[in-house]
Amino acid sequence: MQPMITNPAKPGLYNPQIVSDNQPWKIVRHICLLVVILLLSGCSSLTEVPEGSPFSPLEPGSVLELHRVLEIAPGTTRVFLQRGKIIEKSAINAFDTSCDIEVKDLLAEVQVIEKDTFTVVREEFGQEAVVEWSGVKLALMGNWLGGGYSIHRYRRIWLHSEQQPQVMRLTCRGAWEEVVRATPPTLPEIKITLGKVLSIDPGL
Repeated sequence: MQPMITNPAKPGLYNPQIVSDNQPWKIVRHICLLVVILLLSGCSSLTEVPEGSPFSPLEPGSVLELHRVLEIAPGTTRVFLQRGKIIEKSAINAFDTSCDIEVKDLLAEVQVIEKDTFTVVREEFGQEAVVEWSGVKLALMGNWLGGGYSIHRYRRIWLHSEQQPQVMRLTCRGAWEEVVRATPPTLPEIKITLGKVLSIDPGL
């Protein structure tokens, strides 16, 4: 007796059995992509930076000098800079280097950062998988550029001032790029971003 075929595949017709059989491969593909991203991120954090490289971290004790008074809007903790100018967060071009100076406390009134000299405590390198610019959320698992996941890599410089202990850190982000091509900003790029607002003496 011939076996009964209850769901024969016919050319040009929708076959739910065939479609459902393909679903696990899509899940496996996304898992593999995520594993590759995590491995790349881990490898990047272990890579040693050659001495004198523009990616070299600032040494503790390096000096940042603020040349003008900055105002932080009520209900926020940061002031943003790009291409040497102070700008609104909504005006940031995510595909170019940007920096922000951050204070510790979130207050309901304007906060002022006076001209001052800040000492570098330490510097950290990292990446952001989810960022919000101009109200548009760019997510590691939800945003594709040219077929790959995209991120910002950043340099976070922790600061200290006896006169203004509320000033916490300077964070500078590289361009929003595919994870395999994204890099943190170099020191020359950071200097261009800060312009005449803030200068850096790496103490080299």
